[in-house]
Amino acid sequence: MNEPDDYRLSVADSLEAFRSGLVALTPSAERIGITWRDAEMHDDWELAADGLYTAFVAHPLQQDTSGTGRAFPLPRYDFNLRSYEKLSWLELTPSRVGHTFVFVRFSTTDEAFDTAEFSELESLGTEQHGYVMLPAVGLDVRLRQRYPDGTSRLTSDVVLVE
Repeated sequence: MNEPDDYRLSVADSLEAFRSGLVALTPSAERIGITWRDAEMHDDWELAADGLYTAFVAHPLQQDTSGTGRAFPLPRYDFNLRSYEKLSWLELTPSRVGHTFVFVRFSTTDEAFDTAEFSELESLGTEQHGYVMLPAVGLDVRLRQRYPDGTSRLTSDVVLVE
């Protein structure tokens, strides 16, 4: 019987693959009248983006076998939350002293999904404090796995079993 192989998945690669998927879907969405731009976003685009995020980011990252137990889930894509109390998150690093930046969504400034939006939290606190928008390419984003016992772990990749 074959033993399963470990596979390492970069958090940044997972998020960039998701962003690339959004960009690739835009021509097909436009062809059938589904608008994807921020102010005009169609409900069906939100549904597609949420499914793509789940498949490319949330589900794979939550399957990490290298952690110390079952971490809290990631927040849903494109949701502005007041509290991240019982959630893990995708965190921009390095953070400013005393603040943590949590990935919320990709938006469009000049080209499709060229901007990443982050919710600003006070340190590892759970209360939302403000927002930051940065160019989407080349971000150093890591997974902050948070556990029910109050501990957390910041990692740049996860270990999956193939």
